[in-house]
Amino acid sequence: MPNKFMKPQKDPLSMIIRTVIILALAFITAFQVQAADMKYRVRKRICEMDDSCPSDSGGGTPPAGSHAAQFVPAYINIAGQGSVAFTLTFAEAGVTYAYSINDANPVTAAITGSLVASGADETVTGLNLGGLDDGTITLTASRMEGATPVSTATDTITKDTIAPQVTTLSPADNSASIPPGTPPALTFSENILAASGNIAINAVALIENIAVSGPQVAISGNLATLSPSSLLPTSTALHILVPAGAFTDLAGNPHVGLTSATDWNFTTSDGSEPDLSISVVSGTPGTMDIANGLSPGAAVILSIANTGDANSGALQILLTGTVTNFLKTDDDCTGANLVPADSCQITLHPIATEDGPYTATLTASDTRGESASQALAGTAAGFSISAPAWCWGSNSGVGALGGYEYVSSSVPVPVTNMGESVGISAMVSGYTHNCFIQNGGLKCWGYNSSGQLGNGESGVGTISSIPITPIGMDSGITDAAASNGNYTCAVKNGAAWCWGYNQGGQVGDGTSGGQLLRPFPAIVLGMNSGVTKVATSAWNGCAIKNGGVWCWGTIFEPVGTPALVPGLESGVIAINGGTYHHCAIKTNGSVWCWGVNTFGQLGNGTTTTSFTPVAVTGMDSGATAVAAGANSSCAIKNGRVWCWGYNEQGVLGNGLNTNSPVPVPVTTTNMSAPVSSISALGSHTCAIAGQKLWCWGYNNAGQLGNGTTTSSNVPVPVTGMNTGVALISMGAVHSCAVVRE
Repeated sequence: MPNKFMKPQKDPLSMIIRTVIILALAFITAFQVQAADMKYRVRKRICEMDDSCPSDSGGGTPPAGSHAAQFVPAYINIAGQGSVAFTLTFAEAGVTYAYSINDANPVTAAITGSLVASGADETVTGLNLGGLDDGTITLTASRMEGATPVSTATDTITKDTIAPQVTTLSPADNSASIPPGTPPALTFSENILAASGNIAINAVALIENIAVSGPQVAISGNLATLSPSSLLPTSTALHILVPAGAFTDLAGNPHVGLTSATDWNFTTSDGSEPDLSISVVSGTPGTMDIANGLSPGAAVILSIANTGDANSGALQILLTGTVTNFLKTDDDCTGANLVPADSCQITLHPIATEDGPYTATLTASDTRGESASQALAGTAAGFSISAPAWCWGSNSGVGALGGYEYVSSSVPVPVTNMGESVGISAMVSGYTHNCFIQNGGLKCWGYNSSGQLGNGESGVGTISSIPITPIGMDSGITDAAASNGNYTCAVKNGAAWCWGYNQGGQVGDGTSGGQLLRPFPAIVLGMNSGVTKVATSAWNGCAIKNGGVWCWGTIFEPVGTPALVPGLESGVIAINGGTYHHCAIKTNGSVWCWGVNTFGQLGNGTTTTSFTPVAVTGMDSGATAVAAGANSSCAIKNGRVWCWGYNEQGVLGNGLNTNSPVPVPVTTTNMSAPVSSISALGSHTCAIAGQKLWCWGYNNAGQLGNGTTTSSNVPVPVTGMNTGVALISMGAVHSCAVVRE
């Protein structure tokens, strides 16, 4: 009898058939999954190539409910903005999807809509995006459950409906004397692509057709350069026609073309061109060294020649690099029009005030763009040798001459108690005090009524005839300036510091008036880095910061806060202050002045005061140094001194005693050597020429140093200063110099 607890035995054949069916179903299922996964991976790879993939787990088949949305074009241009499409992939049939298309402008109304998916892929066409702004357009497509989005996919596209414009033509329209080998070029307002058509180069008749899409048109960004198959004809009036649509921007917007003979026309030259070269007449441009601290060094003479077959036009000479270390003493080339085979010469000397290397490049350019360059380099040494300071002039009760019994002197006397005289790299003088930089530290001496010595003391009768170090100024000092308004400024580790009289906010720390005196250094607001030079007038401090001039004090508002000087925002290499005005030199050697102009001390041919810098007449290039006096100014140009402004005491040095609102040359009857340094503050001026010292102007206290108190309207030699003079600084009625032993 059968046991009801025993399992019935199955027929073996039926078991085999059942197993085969199960395996077949499993295979079919796996194949369907693999096919779906492969389809997804392919689509994902495509969208990854243009960053249009939706966010998902990144694996195989996307999670349930996920989808992707993608604009069909790569750009929307003016022609296609009225009929835009996007695709929805991995959608679920029967599910509602809402979409929104918008620009970055929050005011613009979005383009919105919805659809019920009929399958995995849906395409929405005919969208008019003309009402959206150019720029990034964002598509957002959301799977909806009722009114709630449960998953979102996005895509972006760039809309650009502005056609490219030509901004520059080369050669320029209506230009003349164009070398026949000049390749015509068009610069557009945006990056471009070549489309189709021919660019026609024409004279009276067609010269050549150039296929836009061919190898004779090179496109780089927004520049299209043409390469004619041969040189353009000489002495010929030409015009170039560019058909509409020859170029498009990246969105496909076409350029309107240059379709008129008057749009782009020019005349070629006769084929001759200048060709400039520079050769060395004497000296070694690569080793323009200074030895033993004696500046200027030996001269280098350069010859600039025109070896071409056309005139050069007015030459431009540009010196770049550490230009303050090179002094042009003769220049026959600036502005010269060299005919073929003609030449001119320039003489340069190296100058320095401290040890170290210097480099520059001299470039000569003609009116057709041809140029030639010469590298210059050298090293200064010997400035760390013993070099005592000497002073002369007024000393009554102020100690400006440095411990010389407070007695004035009309000849130089040594500054006593100055300690070791090695390493002095700069000297400056104020109304009745002086300072020098020595081995990176600052030392000052003289009258200290307003705290201008910076040692924390002040008061009428406060004097130090011994050089002392202002508080915190014992290292890192690279420049200094002393005012005839009884305050001092210095550059320490790239920051500007000032101290002393502060009634008008000239210390620059944001205080004034109530903080009448500042007897210890304070950092100037905003001038804590990037400062290379400082300058002082009676009521204004200034600094060169990152190449631009900033000033503070009574002329600039708010009082005591530095302001950038208009027109001198960059490219300034030197600056100096007088009583109520300043002057500066730009990298191109031009001189600019601003401030009070009662006597023409701004040098622009007027006596109109200007708190905006004005160009000094005739000083548009070649200047290497500038000095501002009480009511006059001077500059060194090509090794010669020129002065302008007040001249009643002969401070202009031109042999006359009449004022001049434009630069006049200082008499060189005695002072024949090239001038390397100049200084002024009151109504007298001194200059170093060939390591000798010369002074001129007011001499009531013996400040000219020639043993008399007679003023001179021409330079006179300073007693005992006939060799080795390295540094000079002028006070109001005294003078000082450093002499290399």
